[in-house]
Amino acid sequence: MNIIKTRKINWKNKRRIILLEKNYNVIILTILIGFGIVIGALIFSKTTSDLNNSIDVLYDNFVSSAREKSFISNFTDTFINSMVYLFLFFIMGTNAVGIPFIYFITCIKGIGNGIISGYLYSTFGLQGVGFSTLVIFPYALISGIIVILMGDSSIKLSKNIFLSMTGKSYTESEITIKKYCINFIIYTAFFIVASMIDAIFKVSFSNTFNI
Repeated sequence: MNIIKTRKINWKNKRRIILLEKNYNVIILTILIGFGIVIGALIFSKTTSDLNNSIDVLYDNFVSSAREKSFISNFTDTFINSMVYLFLFFIMGTNAVGIPFIYFITCIKGIGNGIISGYLYSTFGLQGVGFSTLVIFPYALISGIIVILMGDSSIKLSKNIFLSMTGKSYTESEITIKKYCINFIIYTAFFIVASMIDAIFKVSFSNTFNI
């Protein structure tokens, strides 16, 4: 019985290790976004008054834009911004030394979310939390997931190219240029949906809070 139990435990441990190995990139990218959010919040709490004033201006423009623009305009703005991330990840994935930049861009995504969350909470209290939850968080969550998926694909191809250039075999799941391009077409479709959701929430709730 003890032998059977030991074998079951060993099999479970192996399955966990295999699962971690398969999702290693996703785990790292998720940690980087979370780390970026924390850093972003800390950056805002330590900023100078001049930088705070700059953030105030940027945020006022964002709120005014969300409240005054139509669904189509909000959708277009969000989608164009999303395409910047998609383009950067696509290019870095086709680069043999793109992995550090992929990590950096992912962290920057988290830092941006952390700064805006810290600003809303410290400036507007519960009103800011409500605005962040209903207007900013839906798109931030969905786009964050898409960024992680894009990063995973980009890291795999970048590593594949690097190993090919150095004459080493690629042991992880293969990803071809064709599959890579198809993945990014899918990510584009995801961003279209995310941008639509973002526009819906902006039009529906941006005027709800007194900020």
